[in-house]
Amino acid sequence: GHCTFVSVISSILRHLSMSKMDDEHDRRSSFYLNGWPWSYFKAVECNGHALEFVDGELQKDKTIVMAAVQQSGSSLQYAAGSLRVDVEIVRAAVRQDGLALEYAAEQLQATPDLALDAAGQNMSALKFVPSILLSDRGFMLKAIRRSAFAMQFAAESLRRDKDFVFEAIKQDGMAGRDGLVLQFASEELRSDRELLLKACRRFGSAIRLASSALLGDRKFMWEAIQLNAVALQFAAENLRSDRSFILEALQRKGACLKYVPEEFLTDRELVIEAVKNDRSALNYAHENLRQDPTILSEVNRAVSLSNRDDSAGEEG
Repeated sequence: GHCTFVSVISSILRHLSMSKMDDEHDRRSSFYLNGWPWSYFKAVECNGHALEFVDGELQKDKTIVMAAVQQSGSSLQYAAGSLRVDVEIVRAAVRQDGLALEYAAEQLQATPDLALDAAGQNMSALKFVPSILLSDRGFMLKAIRRSAFAMQFAAESLRRDKDFVFEAIKQDGMAGRDGLVLQFASEELRSDRELLLKACRRFGSAIRLASSALLGDRKFMWEAIQLNAVALQFAAENLRSDRSFILEALQRKGACLKYVPEEFLTDRELVIEAVKNDRSALNYAHENLRQDPTILSEVNRAVSLSNRDDSAGEEG
């Protein structure tokens, strides 16, 4: 369809006159735009790639080129060099297709706001951004706020920088995501206990991006679980199937019962330990245990302790 259309447009345009009309009568009896037949404008407005087949003078015409790039950003490649340095033309092109940044003049590829416009439309446009911007902390954090996938284009020096990666995690969170940028951090940082625990404090699910060594480390996972119960579901399989590990996890964070393997939800002792720590854990127990007298007794005891603590706080 596209190739056939462009072929037809090519044929039409090659048979049209490529010279401006100087006869005033002809100008009044036909439609013209900047001295060119209206058909050229309509052609590129319908399919921007028709710009490839028009006269070189038309490829220098800003109105014609603007119509082309607004329809298809990648048609920027057919614009005259004088327009590939034009900020308005390039901005229109990259907003329609971020990858059109490839055809912009080098100095515009290095312009932060244009590069961010392009990345906002298609994050892969960052592959056309010069290394000086990909090494710039401020620029990359703005890009990451738009998409966590921007992190993969960051300079290696940034992806190894612990402070930068944590700032990137925060930007990721501000955008409503869950620490996905960790996926593109260096392997060394994905094994950094401090960084991963800080990430887990913000988003429990970020722990899934930790190195396999950390996910299999009992002490590390207990610390992560204390920060965020959801971390339990990302523990290594050998830990998730280990009853003693699950028991200690529940003693630390009763809400973890929500994330334990199904076979443990009918384990009376484990459920009791969970509700001792967090009475709401009863919601996640197997239905056969939710009316268990001993378990309900522990829930009532937890409620009484909580009420007593609240009363003491009010008196204080």
